[in-house]
Amino acid sequence: MKTSVLKYYYFFILGLSASVFGQNYSLSFDGNRDYVDLPENISFPSSPGFSVSMWVKSPWTDNRRLFMEINNGNGTPNTHSQRYALTCNNNNSAIKFFTEGGDLGPQHTFVNYEPSFSDLANEWIMLTATADFNSYRLYIDGALVAEETNIPTNDFILNSSGDARLGADVYGTSSIDDYTGLMDEVSIWNRALTGEEVAGLVYGLQGDESGLVAYWDFNEGEGNTLNDLSENGYHGTITDATWNDDVPPLLTPPVPPTPGGNNSLSFDGEGDFLQSNNDIPLNGSAAKSLFARFKFAEEPVGIQYVAGWGWDGEGIQPTNKNFSIASVPPGIPDLYSENNNLMMWAVGTPNVTDIQFNYFLSPGEWCDALITHDGSELKTYINGQLTNTIEYTSNVNVSPLLIGKQIGNGTDRQWLNGNVDHVLVYDRALADSEVQEFYNTNVHPTNGLLLGYDFNETEGNVANDFSDSQNHGTIYGATWSGDVPVPPVFGCMDTYAGNYNPDATADDGSCSGYPDNGEYSLSFDG
Repeated sequence: MKTSVLKYYYFFILGLSASVFGQNYSLSFDGNRDYVDLPENISFPSSPGFSVSMWVKSPWTDNRRLFMEINNGNGTPNTHSQRYALTCNNNNSAIKFFTEGGDLGPQHTFVNYEPSFSDLANEWIMLTATADFNSYRLYIDGALVAEETNIPTNDFILNSSGDARLGADVYGTSSIDDYTGLMDEVSIWNRALTGEEVAGLVYGLQGDESGLVAYWDFNEGEGNTLNDLSENGYHGTITDATWNDDVPPLLTPPVPPTPGGNNSLSFDGEGDFLQSNNDIPLNGSAAKSLFARFKFAEEPVGIQYVAGWGWDGEGIQPTNKNFSIASVPPGIPDLYSENNNLMMWAVGTPNVTDIQFNYFLSPGEWCDALITHDGSELKTYINGQLTNTIEYTSNVNVSPLLIGKQIGNGTDRQWLNGNVDHVLVYDRALADSEVQEFYNTNVHPTNGLLLGYDFNETEGNVANDFSDSQNHGTIYGATWSGDVPVPPVFGCMDTYAGNYNPDATADDGSCSGYPDNGEYSLSFDG
């Protein structure tokens, strides 16, 4: 019994530790002598420039605040001859990055930006400043907002630091320059980052990037040490700032496509779409099936058109002319519920021409969605399972296939934000058994296939149709991605069965080999 208690205690502590160490944190500065002292030996060898980036969340109500200062002083006020600083001027007049000293003497070279501080208040924003001998630039959330190109030719480079601090003036004894708010994900570099590199900072850093001098991710969650995750080990010492679990919305880095592997097409919700080069020759009550394997990046708040044909979304909106898979937004209460946010969308009337799938697709969840119509009956399937059946009259037009396009100009219409892995079109209604077999084996039926995109090209703006139709698609804006669903491993998931498969992720109903009924007892080892 003692062993069992210790075992469960061990697992409890292990789980607790995992939850603590896996948590993200920021530091909270109250504007009254809270700061982080950085080491005195931060070095910028052979530096062709400088960059600093950080996430901040502030009420922006104080008169002035200093986010970061690095100089070459010796611990005594006004002993420095060079410095870098990222700050906000008096009375919220501007966010400013400046350099001082070097061959310039006391001269400042700076770039500043005057935002609407009320728009920034209490929101996480990413501030980034870059400087080289050509220009000084300021970015907010990866977007360039200010640039200064009138740069003296003199050397402004700080070879090594002396005094450095986050959140306050390095020599301040009052709170006049102290920062109020949250801070996270601070990095400094010995070169000017490009605009593309700045935009990529929203995904966080690994710590081994080229030119990275120091990187603090603020995820310690306890103690007074701020660890530098770069190879240089410039750890900081925290004074009075406190840990906080309010953190910036870092994004998951996109997965690059794998040449020769399974890939998908990524749509960013801002004008990306695909159009087949030729029409889908199925209209009215012609037998047809439409399949799409996809996921949403975020829960749609409008109608996002995954795939279909009939109307291209331009001009006057027709009625019941589409055969498509789309999202159902909360603004359509006749179709949207906690149990459904997908529909067969004909651009018509809810529950008459626009039919719900009876499935709620969560953001980031891959699904296999299928619609079949045999001329009189429409069926919807999710992941091989029949979810709805209804008597149905289709008036779809012959037109090119579209994927991801905003269909129509209504306020509830959106471009697709997500990934699509496969789209298939058939000139017949697939049978229930075929649908289940397709999902179980990931081998699609070939009989009647009119169009097939698997999005495995990895480059270029053409999606190849692997059917005999060769109805290739032209890609507008969407990008290749290695983000794809992991197919289920079917097998017996019952641990008591003789054919239990520990690798199975989906039970296929094959469990067998159970022990015969008989008289048994339990043995206790004391």
